[in-house]
Amino acid sequence: MLRAQLQPVYLLNRRPYREDSALIDVLSRDYGLVRLVARGLRRKKNPLSAILQPFTPIIMSWQSKTDLGTMHQAEASQCGFELSGDHLYAGFYLNELVSRLLDNSEPAPELFIHYGASISALSLLDTQFEVILRRFEHELLNYLGYGLPNMEFDNHVYFAWDGAHGLVETQQAGFIQGWHLNHIEAGEYGNEAVLRAAKHLSRQRFAPLLGDKPLKSRDVWLQMKRGNS
Repeated sequence: MLRAQLQPVYLLNRRPYREDSALIDVLSRDYGLVRLVARGLRRKKNPLSAILQPFTPIIMSWQSKTDLGTMHQAEASQCGFELSGDHLYAGFYLNELVSRLLDNSEPAPELFIHYGASISALSLLDTQFEVILRRFEHELLNYLGYGLPNMEFDNHVYFAWDGAHGLVETQQAGFIQGWHLNHIEAGEYGNEAVLRAAKHLSRQRFAPLLGDKPLKSRDVWLQMKRGNS
């Protein structure tokens, strides 16, 4: 039996379970993605309900015999990050990516750090949320084994992503150029063309991992944008 004590976590999502409990997914520092039952969380005036919120750094203890464990203790380690507008939906997008794509209880300490830094950056309204998303996607894909080759790319060569072979050279102009890839690898997204290339490349690499089940957060985001247009 695994007993995790006072582990730093972030809540990714929570949903009703049985009469008054909840199922929660958390990203933990030492155990990666963990799925837990929070017993009695939905009871009236349960103080934990205010603590177990997205984008709040939490210290949590739990135990598990299977892929579904039981939470025993939780407290906020600091005030939660306040996200709004596009930044809020960007945060939910990150949460859904992590919850969908990480294997249960696989350690991901570096990804935990990148996630925390991303949420902190999204709480600052003067930051460009697209840049934050592209950087986190890059780190997540590296962790999942879908990263770019560790090499210097010829700036003027065109590349395309092939599902079977990964990144391949192409003679067709209009695809991603080597200079885009060099900037992406360096984490430099100041150029709009680089941002567009990074987004396109991320979508192609995520597609086989997500399958035919679309991300709900992206649909909500698009609906919100249409409503404001």
